[in-house]
Amino acid sequence: MNLQNAQTAMRQEKIDCWLVHDFQKTNPIMRQLLPLQQFVSRRLFLIVPAEGVPMLLGSKIDQDALRSLPYHTEFY
Repeated sequence: MNLQNAQTAMRQEKIDCWLVHDFQKTNPIMRQLLPLQQFVSRRLFLIVPAEGVPMLLGSKIDQDALRSLPYHTEFY
């Protein structure tokens, strides 16, 4: 699964947004969607709109690991 396929399916099913959650690599879907190279110790959220660019929400503690990803990231 990749984000483009997910967004195409979301548009077909009339789903506006998808919130994907992960905590310490326990969600295999998140691992397929995000090319994380480093361990993220806090909860991580990926907000996937049906149209447009996904956004990450992650902890300030993990900001070094998240900055390498190609998405806009907000920190809590």
